[in-house]
Amino acid sequence: MKSIKFLLNQDWVKDFFSKKISQYFPQKQLINCEIEPLKIYLDYKSVVIRYRLELSDEKNNISEKNIIGKAEKPEQNSYILTDYSTTKFLWEQGLNDIVPRPLEYLAAFNLYLYEFVPGYFLQELSIKHKDQEFLGKIPAVVEGLKRIHELKGLKKKQKEENWKGDLRLVKKYWPAALDKTLLWVKGCRLLRKKYRKYFDTKFYKITHGDFYSRNILVNKDQIKLIDFSNSAVYDPLNDVGNFLINTELMFEYDFPDNYRRLMKKVEDIFFQNYFSRPITKEEKFKINYFILTNLIRIIAFCAMSEESKNPPQQSSIIMDKLIKFGEEKYNNL
Repeated sequence: MKSIKFLLNQDWVKDFFSKKISQYFPQKQLINCEIEPLKIYLDYKSVVIRYRLELSDEKNNISEKNIIGKAEKPEQNSYILTDYSTTKFLWEQGLNDIVPRPLEYLAAFNLYLYEFVPGYFLQELSIKHKDQEFLGKIPAVVEGLKRIHELKGLKKKQKEENWKGDLRLVKKYWPAALDKTLLWVKGCRLLRKKYRKYFDTKFYKITHGDFYSRNILVNKDQIKLIDFSNSAVYDPLNDVGNFLINTELMFEYDFPDNYRRLMKKVEDIFFQNYFSRPITKEEKFKINYFILTNLIRIIAFCAMSEESKNPPQQSSIIMDKLIKFGEEKYNNL
């Protein structure tokens, strides 16, 4: 595999897009390009780059196109390839109005290129304390998610919770949280065994895998869904649980005085639009279950992030809050 750093080399990038531009945008020619690194992880283990392309047509009209490139060093499971293949499948199934246009996957770099979607992340409405606008976007968000869940045809190994990986991260980076996390994992395993019929694979659908406000773009009045790196054929209520727990954690930070009231509204709007009927006891149980399993995943990755800021022997406000949330969600099951 070629070095990911090539993707930031101006000469290489200009030569690459000069050859590819007619494939991506017919009857266009490249005039110039700018490279904007958006994220660089762990000494170029993975990168996200924005390429700003200045183009001309046959009449010398000038226009600009933006392309996002995502690349990572290859591992046993390529999240980059999953993102590309799922987005391509959704695009071909007619969901081109809610997913970005996939351009190409280049195995030499483990690189996925897609057309940039203008707009802002749904998360920004919470950051700016625009709670009513956030609530107003939920019906469109749910509609997009339902359209994905209703599709058939994508075949990929069914996803299971990566508890071993989560526990390994907690043990390594924040061992003080291990006992609680292990308790919740054991509880989830027992519940999954006890209510096995609730988790029958016959309920599995195409799922996003990391459905939350940072992966939801608002483009005028349209909703665009991005980052299908964790997509799989799995229980669709996992997406619901992931959205709810991420939103609650976000609201607790942005609206500390009334986040519980806001979350009640979020749930009411989400369930009304997703189910179009009263939610069943079984569905409510499964959503609470997936809220906890996704919270365990969040705790694992936050433990890794927090360890780089503070030694795990010291108290962490973020980790303490997550553990408190975990105790509450575990008691809800």
